[in-house]
Amino acid sequence: MEKSLIPHKYTNNDLLFITHAEFQGCFIKIWANFYSQKKSNLEKNVQDYERYSRDCNKLDLLGNKLYVYTWKNDYESRVYRCRIIHSDLVAKTHTIILIDYGRTMVASFFDVREVIQDLDPSFLIDICQRATVYTFLLSTFISKPKSNNGLVNILCNKYYKYRRDFEVGGITFISLFDVDKILTEKGVADFINLASMITIAKSMESTIKLNNETDMINSSPFKSNGYGSFLRSQHLDCVTLIDITVTRIIMDNNSALLTVRTLDNESEVLTDMLNSIDRQNLKLAPVLEVYTPCLIVLRNKLVRAIILEVKIDKLYIDLVDYGLKELIPRTAVFEIPSNCYLIEMRSLNVILDKPDDTIFNQNMFLRKYFKMLPLKIDPNFGLYKVKLFKKNNEELIDVGDLSKSTYEQCSASIKSQEMFSITEINDEIKSIENNADICTTPKNNLNCIQNEKKDMNPKEMLSIDSKLKETIDSEINEIENSQLKDIIYLEVVEKDPEVTKHILPIMSLKKETLNNTEKIIGSLIFYKSPFNFCVRQHNPNFEPFMNDIKSALNSRYILKKCELVKNMYVIYQIQSNSIYRAKIIDMDSGIEKIKLQLIDEGDKIINEYFDKIILYNFVESDCNLPGQLVLNCSLSDMWFPVINIDTTLMLQPYFKLGELYKILIVKTDESGSKVVQMIHKDTNIDVSNAILQSGIGQRLNAAMKTDENPYEENLLIGQSFLSYVYNYHLKISIQPEPNTVDELEEEILKYINENPRSESVDIDYLQSTYCLATIDNDQWYRAYIKSMNEESIIVNMFDIGLLTDVPLNQIRPISSDLLKKPQLCLNCHLETKYLDVKITEKTLYNVTVKSIDRNGMLCISIKEHNSAPLSTPIVRGIEKISFLHVDGDLTYLQRSQDISKVEQVSENLSKLNGKLEIKASIVPGDIYMFENHGKYYRCVVKSINSNVVIVHCIDFGYEKQIEKKKLQYLGHTKIAIKPALVITVKTFPMAFNMSRTMFLANMHVDLDGTLNALPNKITSMQSHHKIIETLENGCLVKVTYVNSDSDCWIVPHLFNDKLKIISDILIKMQSKMIPAVTEIGSMCAALHSVTKNWHRALILDVDKSTENVLSIDTGERFKALKTTKLVSEIQKIPNCALRCRAISNVNINTLLNKDVECKLMSYTQSLLEVKLFTNDINELEITSTVSFMEWAITINRFESFNEFYVKKVEDGSNNEILDVQLNSIAINLEDFSQLPPIGTLVAALIDKNKCVWYKAELLTPVKTNLVVRIINDDTICKAIKIKVLPSIFLDENLYFKCYLDQEIEDVNINDPLNFDVISEMMIKYKWVMKTTSNTEPYRVTLTHDGVDCIDMLYTILTNDNHDISNNSKISKNEPQTLENVVNDNFAESTLENPLNNIPTKTSNENDLILPEVETVVIKHIDTFQYFYAHSESLSMLYMPRINEDLDVCVVELSLDHITVGCIVVTYSHHFNCWCRAKIEIIHLESSSAYCYLLDFGDYEECSEFYKPTEFLNMCPPLVRRCSLYAPNLAGQENQIWFPNVNDMFKDMIIIDGIKFDMIIKTQGDPCVVSLIQAGCDVGTMLDPLYVQLLQVKSFSDFKIKAISSDQEYLTKKLDSYVNQTNLVPVENPIVGEFYLTKIESKYVRVQLESYSGSKYAIIDIDDTFSVLSVTNLFELPEDIRSIPILCMSCSLILDDKEENYSLSNFKKLANPQVTFIMCIITENDGSTPNLVRLYIDNKSIFDFIKLQ
Repeated sequence: MEKSLIPHKYTNNDLLFITHAEFQGCFIKIWANFYSQKKSNLEKNVQDYERYSRDCNKLDLLGNKLYVYTWKNDYESRVYRCRIIHSDLVAKTHTIILIDYGRTMVASFFDVREVIQDLDPSFLIDICQRATVYTFLLSTFISKPKSNNGLVNILCNKYYKYRRDFEVGGITFISLFDVDKILTEKGVADFINLASMITIAKSMESTIKLNNETDMINSSPFKSNGYGSFLRSQHLDCVTLIDITVTRIIMDNNSALLTVRTLDNESEVLTDMLNSIDRQNLKLAPVLEVYTPCLIVLRNKLVRAIILEVKIDKLYIDLVDYGLKELIPRTAVFEIPSNCYLIEMRSLNVILDKPDDTIFNQNMFLRKYFKMLPLKIDPNFGLYKVKLFKKNNEELIDVGDLSKSTYEQCSASIKSQEMFSITEINDEIKSIENNADICTTPKNNLNCIQNEKKDMNPKEMLSIDSKLKETIDSEINEIENSQLKDIIYLEVVEKDPEVTKHILPIMSLKKETLNNTEKIIGSLIFYKSPFNFCVRQHNPNFEPFMNDIKSALNSRYILKKCELVKNMYVIYQIQSNSIYRAKIIDMDSGIEKIKLQLIDEGDKIINEYFDKIILYNFVESDCNLPGQLVLNCSLSDMWFPVINIDTTLMLQPYFKLGELYKILIVKTDESGSKVVQMIHKDTNIDVSNAILQSGIGQRLNAAMKTDENPYEENLLIGQSFLSYVYNYHLKISIQPEPNTVDELEEEILKYINENPRSESVDIDYLQSTYCLATIDNDQWYRAYIKSMNEESIIVNMFDIGLLTDVPLNQIRPISSDLLKKPQLCLNCHLETKYLDVKITEKTLYNVTVKSIDRNGMLCISIKEHNSAPLSTPIVRGIEKISFLHVDGDLTYLQRSQDISKVEQVSENLSKLNGKLEIKASIVPGDIYMFENHGKYYRCVVKSINSNVVIVHCIDFGYEKQIEKKKLQYLGHTKIAIKPALVITVKTFPMAFNMSRTMFLANMHVDLDGTLNALPNKITSMQSHHKIIETLENGCLVKVTYVNSDSDCWIVPHLFNDKLKIISDILIKMQSKMIPAVTEIGSMCAALHSVTKNWHRALILDVDKSTENVLSIDTGERFKALKTTKLVSEIQKIPNCALRCRAISNVNINTLLNKDVECKLMSYTQSLLEVKLFTNDINELEITSTVSFMEWAITINRFESFNEFYVKKVEDGSNNEILDVQLNSIAINLEDFSQLPPIGTLVAALIDKNKCVWYKAELLTPVKTNLVVRIINDDTICKAIKIKVLPSIFLDENLYFKCYLDQEIEDVNINDPLNFDVISEMMIKYKWVMKTTSNTEPYRVTLTHDGVDCIDMLYTILTNDNHDISNNSKISKNEPQTLENVVNDNFAESTLENPLNNIPTKTSNENDLILPEVETVVIKHIDTFQYFYAHSESLSMLYMPRINEDLDVCVVELSLDHITVGCIVVTYSHHFNCWCRAKIEIIHLESSSAYCYLLDFGDYEECSEFYKPTEFLNMCPPLVRRCSLYAPNLAGQENQIWFPNVNDMFKDMIIIDGIKFDMIIKTQGDPCVVSLIQAGCDVGTMLDPLYVQLLQVKSFSDFKIKAISSDQEYLTKKLDSYVNQTNLVPVENPIVGEFYLTKIESKYVRVQLESYSGSKYAIIDIDDTFSVLSVTNLFELPEDIRSIPILCMSCSLILDDKEENYSLSNFKKLANPQVTFIMCIITENDGSTPNLVRLYIDNKSIFDFIKLQ
């Protein structure tokens, strides 16, 4: 992409890029350029600047010389013409102005060159031409110019749309869109009007003169016809008289500016064109912008207009065809159809040719009719100068010649237009709903006169002089007659030759009506979605009636084109022979295309070509049956968070076309559709219930209960609000709804007072999850119990973000009512490292959410609250909306739960009425209240006029005009800072029709931070996954649940990513307190009673003892232990499980939880019909296969019976036993999607024994020649088939996740108090494990000596052989404090930990699973012997557990009890979080310690320390300090090349995103590790190479050949291959690939460079690296091709300038007898040489080639 001062932007030439701007009088002069994909001629010609310019040695102070400024980078140069304004001889810089861009800049002497004068004349003309665009802005009146610098900041370096206004004196005047508002807001300009145009015109002459004096000639690039999509002005000639009427006039002593409307044939054509537009097909204008051409409806007529100003509830428009500008109520604005742009604007501004001695009166012109003769363009105004003529006795008299007295008698009293005022709140809603009715803008001038008469009272009417009335009436009649004659003449001239037609009578047809009934029997005739379908009322006579018409069609007359007329009824037949009664509503002039209305299909409109259909004549008998009643319907009480194409297709079988349904009409919605309940007539099945049984959607009434929904962090991004803030242990928490917090605390206090504490504490009751807790007995909070003993409990007070321990006497039970509100606190971290304000409780702060991290935590900024901002409600993802007010691009919503709050605010404000302080002055931004119709409202001041104030109603979103005396100052009262009760969103479709409709809305935030709302019935209809299409093509699915032999649930594989997202969010939800939900038909998060896993589910029954919920992601119905609200983020993800009727060649029950191929057969029935494939294996093979293995194992980590980790115990078993186990499950293993690489462990079926599967290593991954090595006996053989080997067979040292295959109901085993005993026993014993599943986690049974583990546990627990109360406890009476005991024990534990607390294999490590190979990313390198590696493997395994344990570390440690090397929990100010740290240095004098942050790989001075849990103490660091295992470099430290090893290491390692496999060789600090990348050990890659120089062209381009063992190995492999293979030439070799060829009787490897004819150009990659030519190329086997090439291109890294080294001496060293040691410092991709250093005999090569 070429560099330029104008940004590269692909667009057409309707945009200007402004590069500079200056004030000039009351205008703005701008420098603007178009973008062009090609360089201009100027830029092309001047690029070779050295040819026509020279260094600037002398300055031309007289301005006679031309200079150029050169801009250069590494790749290109650019040249710009310039003038020198000033020179600084000391700094050696010029201040220049770029002629073609108007920019001033400072440039170096060396970058400015003087243009040579003795050039080719044509070239000199080109380079001196004026390419600059000088133009002037006329969209505003510049009355208060500021500095040019401020103007540049406002306008420059942006693209603008423009409109050309006119051109005078070589200067083009334009309007830039979207600039007017900016300039007026900045106080630079005022809006233009006709009066101020006179002032502008007077200054134009001086402006043109100044422009010419400065030699700024305008060469405008505007196209003369480049109007784009703007309405065009009329172009007049100087000979034609035009009928006009005057609509506006502005006069001074010298000029008269008129706005006139032309009355001609085109005006009539425009009117007919607008009247013929089908308003239903009009498109709303997407954005309301100033100068937007549009269509609006005034007095029920469509008119063209241009928007001049957009106000809150009004539009100021220019009626371009009537010459009027009006302020009208906000209304619908439509796009202008393309054909309506053809006719020019029917009004225009003109200058009246006024004689100096003539005095005009405005009443002589306004609303009078004249003949107008254009003269010429007035250069001052750029408008036509005209003469007006009055018709008098068939003569035309110049208005200038008429006396003033003549017109005074004919002047009418014109009633002045009333000023438009903002209506009151209650009336404003009606005004917006009925904007078409209240509009007072006249449609034309005749209506103006009639409206004025209507507005006058009878007395005013009688007062009009009778002569005046006669004069006006005669004028009107005269014009009407004149227009009528013109129209008649036009029709006579343009009328087509008359064709004799047989005109059929146009008949009327009655239509059936609903007649207030609420129940009908109907037939479904159309379905698009559950919210858009049509039902035709069932009439048993309709089908026979239409059949009779169809049977008699042969006797009907087929209509011809000439016989068709509008509004006639016809019988319409299509090619499928279906017939319809229809009405012709429109057709084109040639009657090629016809628009028909289908009478019995709900007046459906279709467009057809005449030659594609047949139209029969309509007879009287066709009217015997009225038009059938068709209802547009929407299904009641259903809500679908996502409606995409797949959803509508899957729901379509429930809506069967042609079948009869009972239709119960519930209501009529805002669009006129009937909201109905549908019951199938024959089966009596409710359609909504049937849909719910499939798991799709939920009940609308249940979803409407949104007031208990939890906070959703992603909706808070970009929002600012008032909040309480808490700072505990340097953890920031916010309460975004302070008023809700206060209300909850009052409820809790009331509950505590009404329920005094009993003497005894029910310990069992405290085992429940939630309670009330207090710290100081003053304030109680809702809390979650984390852990407990008999003395104290650790609780999470989730509403304030505090984790602490409290005594038992500070715990109370909690009521269910107090748990209805969601968690009111959010954990956050600061945008900056430190707080700028002091945090105190119960204080309001301004909080702004900046971003959200990937863990879902908010990043915020906190400021002190000094004023009352317009804080908005905290929205949830799904909101129930009860009120809506549309204001242009913004819509104001009010939540249903806020209705009562609005009334309460009004009531509280009424109590303050008359009691508030009076403020001397009103300031914008202050909070006030006012009264309106008995209600009181809060408002904020927006702007102030003389007697009135414009305010914004905080709780409604209106802007109002209020008298100053009606405002009462609220100041900083509590009610003033209460958040607004209105939500501001972007206006959505149908918003205008939903002002008083309660609906459910999906809330989401755009990338730009704009809040959006989408009502439940207009959810996006876009398909994201194309499920139906994927299933039709065939795909992998997982069978997740089986109801019967043919009824099952499947999950397509393309939902796997969604399932992971759902699972992660469900887990994250459990960290919050979320209210329960129990209503049937509700979507919820449900806890499975057996697996204890969370699912998205639909509640089907309130009885919790039954299978009361349906998982929408597996299809399983199960008993739920708990059901909570579901966040909208995963509500909006479609169901992952699909209910199907399956056909398979095996028993479907054997496919449960397996991945199988699936193909959709049909989706026309209520269940999808699919076929499941099992790789053509017969049923007997599958059903007879029992997928189990039996191992001896120990349990290394026990979390619960649903999650424990086992390790196989070597019990004399060998690989033969392993192979037997592999054969038992091999039939169910997965196939490879593509062949794996060499060395992959696979399950192989070999050619020796075709019935036995073996664990094997793949040696040759060729589909037709699979060669494997059997692990059992190292036999190498061919394989018939290979499959994916399960991880359980890959490594005998791995741990495997399992869960118990039985439900545990025993109370003692389920008691949490017995967990320690159970865990100890499960880990202690050696078990025999049998697996009953093939995938991890494995479903297993455990026995010991033949006894089931559950039976053993039952015996142990019931015999009371254990004591769970032996935990170390600290009595209150003991003199030693808890803190001292903790510190002492902690110090002892850390001192005993070897290797500086790097954990080793100990008994405590049973809780850890440490992979032998870790995936790491290198964070920082000091040397290859000391670097920092971040383990992604450990992060994935343990980061969640680390974060959980960090939260429960609440025991503080003193510095006296901490030793160097111990591990602690501390707070990092740099990372703004709590983390693990290792003590490096202790500073007793500053009470701090220098720590290594184990999980971040950084160092920090810390001062707060807490005792870590055992897990945190034993878990290895996530960022280890490491040393590379490189045995070949040991003892080489004294070699001269050794320092280069670090550079080589950094070059290989420091690549963004590169990951390594790391194996720990020796534990320690640092750990000795091996790094593996793409199968290569990095340690061996650091070894220097022994090389010889081959070809030396320069220091930066020479070739080397490596001397290594690969050379000898390559030679042997090539000889063996050539001797054993019949070489066949390759027919179509590929450029860049390696091949075999013969060079000088020797076969060598080569790389193909190019080929032409019969010769191939190749590179000898192993010997000379030369380019040679050969005739034949042969194929290379993969093992020879993969051997590294021996030659490469290199560039020597020089320590000094190149001229200080001898290239000839360097070439002399290119001798086969000389061997170098080479270090590759930077290895490139082959297109450029590798950067290297060379050494000889432990000396640098510079010692041999550097000049003395």
